[in-house]
Amino acid sequence: MADRTTALLEDSADAISQAVSDARERANRAGQAVVEKVDETLDFAAGALHDASEALHSQAKHLPSGQRLAHSAADKLDSAAGYIAEHDTSEMLADGRSFLKRNPGTTLLIGMALGCMVGWVLRRK
Repeated sequence: MADRTTALLEDSADAISQAVSDARERANRAGQAVVEKVDETLDFAAGALHDASEALHSQAKHLPSGQRLAHSAADKLDSAAGYIAEHDTSEMLADGRSFLKRNPGTTLLIGMALGCMVGWVLRRK
């Protein structure tokens, strides 16, 4: 009877271990698919930011009063496009975590502002 109970417990432990291993493998594959999709989206975003930067630079010629501001905004867009194009998702997440740790007050203010904006948008719908 004890041998049978031990064998049953070992079989159950093996089944649980296999189920956990299968679930971990499926999660890894799903995570990799998400990362690949995010990377594709980031590449598209980098291109769009670069295009917006070029358009803003060309339009700045026709805006004498806001020319410096328009060029500055275009340069920032171009810089953001370059950052996105040169870094992968894990590097950007690491940079984000580092920023959060170095600037807790700013992070709190940004979080509050985003929360208010999301609340405002959801209330309007």
